[in-house]
Amino acid sequence: SDVCSSDLSCRVFFIKGNRDYLVEEKFEKQTGMKVLGDRARVDLGGRTVLLAHGDFIYNTNPKYTAYRTMMRSKPIEDLWLQVPSFVGRSLVRGFRTVSKKTTPSYTWKRDELFERAKPFFEQGADVLITGHIHLPTHLRETLNGRPREVFIMGDWCGGTQDYVEHDGRDFQFKPWPQRAGT
Repeated sequence: SDVCSSDLSCRVFFIKGNRDYLVEEKFEKQTGMKVLGDRARVDLGGRTVLLAHGDFIYNTNPKYTAYRTMMRSKPIEDLWLQVPSFVGRSLVRGFRTVSKKTTPSYTWKRDELFERAKPFFEQGADVLITGHIHLPTHLRETLNGRPREVFIMGDWCGGTQDYVEHDGRDFQFKPWPQRAGT
């Protein structure tokens, strides 16, 4: 309710991240957000927007690609559904710890970030909104005579907790509202 005031109609989309394997219908009903998988194209204000987790755009770790393929497979999904939620949360925290220890550090250059987005612009996107590398960044460039924008959001787990808002005309970063005591 802090993001969408009662006098303003807005939609909130959820893009699945690294460990959001089973986020689906129940989550949508409880939050009112629309789950779009790990990527989706939407039209906002006459611009084509690619909403994406970003791991298929900004990944430099081939081990992660194998992990992602395995974890999103049907047999593993079926197995996850059999695991009690407290065990699942513990396993996911363990996966995150291993990921932090084994993922090589990489410093992205602004040119690289835009270069990785170009194939999606060439496929018709005007705006790319993504995450995965947790590097809050907004890039604007003109490509083929059209303005293109890249938004890379920060980390929701102890990081910047930002989101991208479209006001009907422009896109901009916004901080997630903090509640008292959180």
